[in-house]
Amino acid sequence: ARLCEFLTMSRWRRLAFRTVTVAVAGGGAGLYMYRQRLKDNKAVAAEDFNAAQPKDRLQAAFKSLKSPDGRIELFRYTTCPYCGKAKAFLDYFRIPYEAIEVEPMFKSQLAPSEYKKLPQLRFGGEGGAWLVDSDHIVNTLAPLLGIEKQLRDPEIERWRNWARESLVRHVTLNINRTLLSAWEGYRYIDSFDTI
Repeated sequence: ARLCEFLTMSRWRRLAFRTVTVAVAGGGAGLYMYRQRLKDNKAVAAEDFNAAQPKDRLQAAFKSLKSPDGRIELFRYTTCPYCGKAKAFLDYFRIPYEAIEVEPMFKSQLAPSEYKKLPQLRFGGEGGAWLVDSDHIVNTLAPLLGIEKQLRDPEIERWRNWARESLVRHVTLNINRTLLSAWEGYRYIDSFDTI
């Protein structure tokens, strides 16, 4: 009987050891991936990335901005407020584009781009020029649409800064204050085709 008890306990100990080992290995892999993502996100600043884009390709893309023949791709997450801002801008000005949902874990859709944050606009498909960062996208396209003066209005700039610096953070914190509220919030967002 004692031998059976010993064998049973050692089986439970082995199971516990394996469970702890898998949990530690999974946690270590998750931490590694998290740190790698942080490193990738900081590798290239939006300003540097945008400045390095070929000006001739961007100018050619801008000329056909509202043309259905001009190919524009918006790389985004459905739940990203900054992506929503870029999408709302494009929609409001009826700029045709294709929305490409980026898979958040590995971001394989962004492989051609050195910049790893969203939103991103690509003009002309593979090998085309890029614009990244929602503010830069809006600020770059606004003069082409004749609304540059409006964006320079101090009151509008104050509201844009408030939305960028305060509102987005508070909305995110509010949606994610508990696991249940995060689940409900993202389930609600997922109930729509797009934001």
